[in-house]
Amino acid sequence: MSVAVLVVGENSVLQKTCVIGELNRGEVNRIENQTVSASGKGLNVAAVLSALDVTAVLYGYAGGENGRRFTAECKETGIDARISVIAAETRQCMTLIERDGTTTEIVEPSPGITQAESRAFRSVVLSAIPEVSVVCISGTAVGNESEDAYESMVIECRKHAIPVILDAHKAHGLRALSAGPDILKVNAQELSDIHRSITGSGPSAASESRQERHDMAAHIIETYGVETVIVTRGRHGAEAYSSHGWASAASSITRVQNPIGCGDAFTAAVAQRVALYASPEDTSPPLAGLLRHGVTIATAHGLSMKPGHLDVSRISEVAGTLVVSGSESG
Repeated sequence: MSVAVLVVGENSVLQKTCVIGELNRGEVNRIENQTVSASGKGLNVAAVLSALDVTAVLYGYAGGENGRRFTAECKETGIDARISVIAAETRQCMTLIERDGTTTEIVEPSPGITQAESRAFRSVVLSAIPEVSVVCISGTAVGNESEDAYESMVIECRKHAIPVILDAHKAHGLRALSAGPDILKVNAQELSDIHRSITGSGPSAASESRQERHDMAAHIIETYGVETVIVTRGRHGAEAYSSHGWASAASSITRVQNPIGCGDAFTAAVAQRVALYASPEDTSPPLAGLLRHGVTIATAHGLSMKPGHLDVSRISEVAGTLVVSGSESG
């Protein structure tokens, strides 16, 4: 296999990251400095994998002038991006970061695609899956995407015994769950949303109880045959659940420069570990080791302002700040 990780990130983004003193609603707010960069969940995953020296290929859609800028930056930064060009304009989103660390995200609607564009994209992705080690499906699908798009990718992975990480919880992600991805990675709110969509009941907000999160994850594992459910919880770290037990990990670093993309960095770390990485020094049980690596990379990523940028020199610094606990067997 020549490619370690295939990343499906349909929603390409041209991301504007802005620093302001304080956001005042209804008033003029002046930006102190800003960067504009290629982003999106898939791009962030691929970029962090590249920083970790893992070969990755990104598959996504892009169109219009924003799409051309997105594709050009991928080329300039060495990201292997197999972009399907569409007629619709790639969206541009904005992150506003205040001096006190408060972050506001402004997200444009996804572009829509045609049936022909969808069929062509699916054909390219499905044909590439047998040649890779791991597949990551990251983020929501674009508008008008075929309902079974993600499901078909998970099914193809199952045919070839390719591990698949699903980081999508809306309609396309929910349908893909029925095909049994190996790892479902969500945040606490998304876990609650998925559980409610399955059962028709349950909490409407992210649960603050680990036992409730455990029970929801266990239900998903039993219903769909998912091996591991990972729940990221921002500054509270992350948790992982499987039929063998559970684990949690958190860093004492709770203030980062930019939290946008940290969840994607976590996904990249999980993909790296599944595809290539098993440190002989790491004697942690499997879930604990997975979380230790994920939280370390996610936190290190947040110490940079630009989403998708990982300063690998910060990894060892962050690793010493982690607390890991849990109970697992096997």
